[in-house]
Amino acid sequence: MRVLVIHDRPEIGHQLQQIAHQTVGSTTETEVVEDVLSARDRLKSRFYDLVVVDLTLPIKQGKAAPSLENTQILLDEIFEGADVRTPADVLGISRDPSVLEGVRTNIGQHLMACLEEDAAGTWKEAFRAKVQYLMRARNARRLVANSSHDLDVVLVTALDKEAQPYSEFLELSPSEELKGSKDFVFSDKSGNLRRGILHSIGQAGQSACGSATQALLTQFRPKLIMLTGFCGGVEARVNFGDLVAFVASSAWDYGKWEEMKDASGVSTTVFRPRPMALNCPENGVREIVRKLMAGGFQPQPDALSDVIKASDGKITDWKLRLRGAGSGSAVVTSGQTLQSIIDRDEEIWAIDMESYAFYHACRNTPVLAPDFICLKAVADHCNGEKDSKFHAPCSAISARLAHEIITHHYDFGN
Repeated sequence: MRVLVIHDRPEIGHQLQQIAHQTVGSTTETEVVEDVLSARDRLKSRFYDLVVVDLTLPIKQGKAAPSLENTQILLDEIFEGADVRTPADVLGISRDPSVLEGVRTNIGQHLMACLEEDAAGTWKEAFRAKVQYLMRARNARRLVANSSHDLDVVLVTALDKEAQPYSEFLELSPSEELKGSKDFVFSDKSGNLRRGILHSIGQAGQSACGSATQALLTQFRPKLIMLTGFCGGVEARVNFGDLVAFVASSAWDYGKWEEMKDASGVSTTVFRPRPMALNCPENGVREIVRKLMAGGFQPQPDALSDVIKASDGKITDWKLRLRGAGSGSAVVTSGQTLQSIIDRDEEIWAIDMESYAFYHACRNTPVLAPDFICLKAVADHCNGEKDSKFHAPCSAISARLAHEIITHHYDFGN
C-alpha cells in the first residue's frame, strides 16, 4: 500500500507516517512532502492508494504562506488535471475548524473524509480507522478480482487485418476503458444482452501477445476470451481455410542449444527442443467446438458467401478441427523446419506465432481465470509459397465462428 502525506508541519507528517506503518505493516510505502510543488512532482511519477493532504499548504516551503487556496489548486489538478496520477483515495486534515467548514462547502466532494487536528489527539485514532477501512476495501477489491468475472467476452487478434472482419457484423465503438480496444454488445443464445471487447494487438509475436492478453484479463476479467485470425498448417493434414481450434499449444522454439562432438571430434551445434504443451480448458468453449464437429459442422451461408468472394473462389468450404498447434517466435517457411516441429508431436496440425503466450497468460493470470481458446484458419502451408492472399478470408472464417459461438452456443450464465 502506497501512502503520500502532504503536510507543512514535519511533526504531524511524521506522526501520520508512523500510524500508517503501524496500521498496515511492513508492506506500506509512506512518503512525506511539505508543499504543493513537491506533492505535484510525486503525483506525476507514482500512483498512491492514499493521499493525506493538509488543507492549508504553501506552494513552496519557506517561500510563501500556507493557504486553502493553494491546496485547492493541488486538489483540482488531482481530480481534474491530466498531468498527475489520481490516487485511489484522498483524506483531508487541518487544525483550523473554519478551513474544514470551507472545504466541506467547496471541495469536500473530492475527499474521502476530513479530519480535524484536535488538541486531544483523537484525530490519530480517526486516521488509523480510515487506513484500516482502506485496507479492508483494498482486500475486498482483490477478492472480487479473484472470484467473479466482470465482462462476458474478449476477442483478441494479433494484427489489425485479422480484426477487420468483425466490423462487418458487430457494431464497434472505441472503448473508454482501454485505448485501442472496441466495445460491442450482442445477444447470447438465450436472448440476453451481453457485453464484449475487441482488441487488436497491432503486431505478431509471443511477447506482444502475452503482455496484451495479461493486460486485457486484468482490466476486464472476462468469462471467455478467444484469439482469432490466420495461421500456417501442415499440408498433409489441413487444407486452405480449414479452421483449427487449438486444443493445445506447444512452444516449438523453446529449448537449448548443445554442442555435440562426433567420434572424430568434430563439433556440431544441435537444438534440443522442450515443447511444453499448454492445453485450453476441457469444458466450456472447447466442448462446444467438439460438439460442433460431432454434429457435422457446416459454415453459415453468409460466412460461406463472404469467404468465397474474399478468396476469389479459391476457398469454397472448410472443415473444423480440434487439434494442437506449434507456436514460436519466427515465421516458418521451410518444409524441413516444419517437419522437425511436427515430428515432436503428431497432434500439431497448425503453426502460429501467438497462441503459446496467449495460453500461458490465460492459465497464469492474477485474477479469476477465464475460459479460453485460439481459433485460426489455415492461410498457408509453411513453405516457400507463403503469401498473404488468404489472410482476409481466413480472418473472416475464424471471426465468424467466434461470433457464432458467443451468439448461439456459449452459456454465459447469470
